[in-house]
Amino acid sequence: MPTLPQLESDILALPENQRVELLNRVFKAAEPVADPSVGAAWEDEIKRRIERVDSGESKMVPAGDVFEEIDRRIG
Repeated sequence: MPTLPQLESDILALPENQRVELLNRVFKAAEPVADPSVGAAWEDEIKRRIERVDSGESKMVPAGDVFEEIDRRIG
């Protein structure tokens, strides 16, 4: 069995697209098995958020403004 440094060297020698695909597979394999109801709950939450934006109840803030505010607060 190869050692971690050997694996790392082999992985870094791969073309970028293959490294990305390998990482995606490893991350997917490491994810815990999700409760199907969690996905449904997120779908419901996404719909509620979209409805609030569409109705004007929620205010949209440009990402640049958000990051500027974060930088201002945490320096």
